[in-house]
Amino acid sequence: MTTALFYEKPKVGGDILTWCTRCKMDLAHVVIAMLGSAPARVQCKTCRSEHSYRKPKGITSPRPKTERKPSQKITMRSADIWEEKLAGRHKEEVVNYSVKDTYKPGQLVQHVQFGLGIVEELKAGNKLTILFKLGERLLIHGLK
Repeated sequence: MTTALFYEKPKVGGDILTWCTRCKMDLAHVVIAMLGSAPARVQCKTCRSEHSYRKPKGITSPRPKTERKPSQKITMRSADIWEEKLAGRHKEEVVNYSVKDTYKPGQLVQHVQFGLGIVEELKAGNKLTILFKLGERLLIHGLK
């Protein structure tokens, strides 16, 4: 027995089972517009959203849970890497960041918004990657 047998022939103001785009499941809707003998627009009785009619997707059983194997990847937070690279560095080496200045890898810079950073890599087009405590940022340098 299918659920469609519980509903009468579609008509404006009548009930119909359809896929709700907001609730993401088959639910009872009210037909608010027809296109010939087929429903065109419906309103969900649960969330009250209006949308085009979509055929019900049917009852689906949830996927069985599979056991997850522990990940073999070793991950580090950027803050840990940042702290590791700063260990033993002298704060006197720090220069204030400016788009006009040029930098080299390993140099310590103080950025107004991101704080203390380490120049990681120079890229083409006056760009450089700087590692800050909150992660890497792509910034520009060497503009005159």
